Amino acid sequence: MRELDGLFQQFGIPFKTRLMSDFNSGRTDRIIFETEYDNPGDLEAAEAEGFSNPEAEQAFSQWSAKLNDLILYAEVEHW
Repeated sequence: MRELDGLFQQFGIPFKTRLMSDFNSGRTDRIIFETEYDNPGDLEAAEAEGFSNPEAEQAFSQWSAKLNDLILYAEVEHW
């Protein structure tokens, strides 16, 4: 997750992030990656700007591929 924070900074995506875990819930240990922004429009603008850069898109895709190799199971909740 530190690597992801570094990518956000490198490509000018201004998210404040927190990483939390709950070692005793769900089917597997749960890792929570939380971002903070003032409103949904700020999130959408930052993503559009950051991911419009082909270098950023490639860097995030490579990071995501490495992360996916580590995940055996996940439960997803959006709230």
